[in-house]
Amino acid sequence: MKSKAILFLVVHVLSSCVTYKNLTKHETITHEFLADLKPEKKYIFELKNGVKQIVKVTQVKDSIITGLILDHSGNGKKWTDYSATFDSMQEGVAKISVSKVNPYVTGAGIFVVALATTLIIWYNTSW
Repeated sequence: MKSKAILFLVVHVLSSCVTYKNLTKHETITHEFLADLKPEKKYIFELKNGVKQIVKVTQVKDSIITGLILDHSGNGKKWTDYSATFDSMQEGVAKISVSKVNPYVTGAGIFVVALATTLIIWYNTSW
């Protein structure tokens, strides 16, 4: 029971360590900007209609971005193939963000997990 509580705490803390940085805050979406997207990174493409797409970019080549998109269909979450041209992205995408680890939250999370684990061990051995 206590191990499940620790596991829940660890998963919750570590999942909150990832934040997203808006790459298009001070830049417009151009062919040059899209060509600089890095493969093997996870991006959020916010469309002009408000829909957010989570995409793992696998390749940026010849004015085409390919990768995997997170599909939230009725069958749960799954990754499916994704491909888009630079022109279609310029027309349809309003904002591009990249996932990154927040070092402050990560440090605080590690401290909280270590403290909670220590207190649970101390509580179980002191009785």
